Amino acid sequence: MEQTVFTVDDAPIYIFNEPHRNFVQTMYRVPKGSEIKGKALKIEGLRRGQPFTYRVFITNDKKIIFLNKTNIQMNPTTDITLGADGSKVDPSQNNPSSVLAKTTINIPLGSATYKNTLYASIIGAGAGFGFAKYKKFDQKKSIYYSIGGAIAGALIGLAIDKKVIVIKKN
Repeated sequence: MEQTVFTVDDAPIYIFNEPHRNFVQTMYRVPKGSEIKGKALKIEGLRRGQPFTYRVFITNDKKIIFLNKTNIQMNPTTDITLGADGSKVDPSQNNPSSVLAKTTINIPLGSATYKNTLYASIIGAGAGFGFAKYKKFDQKKSIYYSIGGAIAGALIGLAIDKKVIVIKKN
């Protein structure tokens, strides 16, 4: 199976040393950032007289490069062309409406999204109770003002919690 890889650093090229069953580095190198095609293989050989498995990359033009983290990047990064809501965006079509279109995501209100509503309701109830005590109303009116403040705070919190995310590509 042929693979396309990219060199991360200058990768030295090796040749197989038949009598010693190992590899010898040559003076040639594959330049950094080069795209090369070939196969990754495991080759049995000797290292310091002991059996060893060499992991190498053999290019289509028979150059041997050791597979290690400093030489070759096997899985280069890939651009993902999906909109925020999972809709596929194809930038190759040169369609401004598909590439630059904004994606709106409505997040359903759940128990976790009502934080601002809860906090605003508590603050509103406290403000209504404080106003009633400041005006020296009786206990019944203080409760009414507290409930009214809590309702007003909850409405303000719902207005704040209205979650709609709009993502627009510039």
